[in-house]
Amino acid sequence: MTSKNLFFKLMREDIKRRLWAMTLVLLAWFFVFPVRIAMIPGEYRFDNEVQRKVMIAQRAEEWFRINNGYVITCIIIGAVVLGLSSFSYLHSRRKVDFYHSIPVRRETLFFVNFVDGFLLMLVPYLLFMAVGAVIAAGIGASPAVLSVNIVKSLCFHMIYFLLMYATVVVAMMMTGNLFLGILGVLVFFSYVPLLGVLVELLFDSSFVTYANSAVFLRKMVNISPFSAYIQAAEWVGEAEQNVFMAKLPIGQMASALAVAAVLMGVALWLYQKRPSEAAGKAMAFPLSRTPIKVLLVIPLSLYSMMFFWGIRQTMPWALFGIVFGSVFFHCLIEILYHFDFRKLFAHPVHLVLCFAASLAIFLGFYFDMFGYDAYLPKADQVESAYLDTGYFENWVDYGTYERQDGTIQWTNGYAENYAREHMMLEDKDSVLAMASAGVSYLDEFKKNGRSIPQRYEDEEMLNYTIGYRMKSGKIKIRRYFVPRSMVDTACETILNSIEYKEGRYPVMQQSADEVYQMYVRFHEGARAGLQELEPSQIEAVLAAYQKDMEALTVNTQKEENVMGMLLYVVVKDMGDREEFDSLLEKKIEKQEISANWRGTYYQQQYPIYPSFENTLKVLRGFGVDLEEDTYSDYVQCKIEIMTYYAEGHKLLETAVNGMVREGVQCSIDEDGEKITYVYTNPDEVAQIYPALIPSQYANLNVWSSYEDYIEVTLQKASGSSLTRTHYLKLNQAPDFLLEDIGYFSHLYE
Repeated sequence: MTSKNLFFKLMREDIKRRLWAMTLVLLAWFFVFPVRIAMIPGEYRFDNEVQRKVMIAQRAEEWFRINNGYVITCIIIGAVVLGLSSFSYLHSRRKVDFYHSIPVRRETLFFVNFVDGFLLMLVPYLLFMAVGAVIAAGIGASPAVLSVNIVKSLCFHMIYFLLMYATVVVAMMMTGNLFLGILGVLVFFSYVPLLGVLVELLFDSSFVTYANSAVFLRKMVNISPFSAYIQAAEWVGEAEQNVFMAKLPIGQMASALAVAAVLMGVALWLYQKRPSEAAGKAMAFPLSRTPIKVLLVIPLSLYSMMFFWGIRQTMPWALFGIVFGSVFFHCLIEILYHFDFRKLFAHPVHLVLCFAASLAIFLGFYFDMFGYDAYLPKADQVESAYLDTGYFENWVDYGTYERQDGTIQWTNGYAENYAREHMMLEDKDSVLAMASAGVSYLDEFKKNGRSIPQRYEDEEMLNYTIGYRMKSGKIKIRRYFVPRSMVDTACETILNSIEYKEGRYPVMQQSADEVYQMYVRFHEGARAGLQELEPSQIEAVLAAYQKDMEALTVNTQKEENVMGMLLYVVVKDMGDREEFDSLLEKKIEKQEISANWRGTYYQQQYPIYPSFENTLKVLRGFGVDLEEDTYSDYVQCKIEIMTYYAEGHKLLETAVNGMVREGVQCSIDEDGEKITYVYTNPDEVAQIYPALIPSQYANLNVWSSYEDYIEVTLQKASGSSLTRTHYLKLNQAPDFLLEDIGYFSHLYE
């Protein structure tokens, strides 16, 4: 009983010592919850009183969610302030002598101060959150929702508070000066994430084939208590936006709690071993000075190198950055350790070793001593692979809508992520041929100062990423940049494969029950070109299109023009179609989400080629009008050439204002940077028509040769114009047109 009374008496005395910290915490939570929630009703002023009450209640309920930025800020600052104040007496020799003269075991003193700091955060937080909940319930918030949010928030935030609080206490145990204690906290909070950023910078600046996947940063960011807290809060916040009863990251929270317990044990052990005379010194344990100095100086020197490398990207500047960083930061730390400017070079051997280590790391990356860029796996080591060109199908959309708890949530998707999950290329020879071409060109690329060699300057370049799924279970990713002519054969072989198409086109694995609406577009010359299919027709059209897409080859894409488009809306977990229609009309309103569906209420779009016999047959069977518009009633053709392109500048030299010949008028707009040719001869307009590609169709086929800086508009005799832009396909354009505008065969063949 005496021991318990003593413990609580010491707690009371410690709280009296830290009244300033308790006052700060009380004021913070008072303004975050009661005051802030009481201000919510004044933020909403609607004529519709029912709508106003709903918005107020919703806002009040959301305030108690985990991703509240004000709460997160209070937790972080509170952990630092309370951690510093709990053991600040260790930095004063007079106070240390007083506390250690009390006939109480050090373990007891440690737990008194540690528990007090935790309670000084927990009690005000819980108290004012409860008061805020009463106010929120009074303005219409649901008590059930508030209860759930309060319990979840309290558990989540206090676990991560304990993690950061224990980290701050460890920093205080290792230092003998308050200023260095604060610096120690900053180091513990940021060292590993910043180390991850440094590794990413070194890889990105040194290796041409590095795919910017941020692998190291993602792995290292959660090692810091601060970044782990922020990441977990963001994850929960995103989940809560989609699902009200979103699950907490129990695994992450359990790990954070376990690490906090370990750190508390480390802090207790350090407290037991800490000498009383350490108060006022820079570091409480002299043995820790050199390791900490080395671990700080080397990364900081490399950061200095990266700064100067970014200015000029030359070896002399990089070496200067390493020298400057090593000397400056080593001397700075020595000053902090000794509190004496005369100790700048107290340990010159350490300085030389830090410089040598920094230089070795830089040279290892710069000269690729690891063989990273030259890496080529053996075929028998690879299970499968994926390829992301980012070029041939840049029109494919990977985002989806998903129905969740009466709402529609949009999820972005990315080509490489989709390929990584769905593309299983088994043609290893073609994949390794593309990789080998990338490696062979890489040597020439580096020799030329990491720029395109002159003999390749006029060739089209291809940037692609290859991911190797190794039999060991690892995924190794490399990015290559080569002239397209070096990989055409291997690339086309891969693009023709079913494995590539299934990993590149979501339509290939699309199920009909997730397609909410489907359209086809023909008759590009008319607004009525968009035709909606019946729900009962979607499955048949989708199956036919998948069969045609599987048979599509690169040669077909080169020879044929896109004649139409298949468009559809994907909604995952859509459920009953009629019920979903009701949901859109009553709760969401189609207009509110149509902007995300490109303003025309569809999401996915795919090309239809004349050779897609299965698709065209099914559409004809459903009565879809596929007849082409011959543009026979168009009597005027206006061709606008943008002159800010290199080719446009060439044409500007020969163009003249006025009549070119009968039926052809030319005008030059230097301010608008364009040349306009107007054809009024109906026979010539009819000959120009086959060379026109609607802009939407042209973007679906990068294999066709067309000039997107030449825009064409057709006009009827009545004066009405075709609203959609067309591009001119030069290899199909009539000779008279090429001669009029100054284009000749050698410019486009």
